[in-house]
Amino acid sequence: MSTFCPELWPEEPTPDNLENCRECGLYQHGSRMV
Repeated sequence: MSTFCPELWPEEPTPDNLENCRECGLYQHGSRMV
């Protein structure tokens, strides 16, 4: 039997200075950061 136990991580807000970042492409995805 596997001992793997998936866990949800809380979503952290995107820092204001990165929300519309064109360098990393975040502006194309709204406010979500992966």
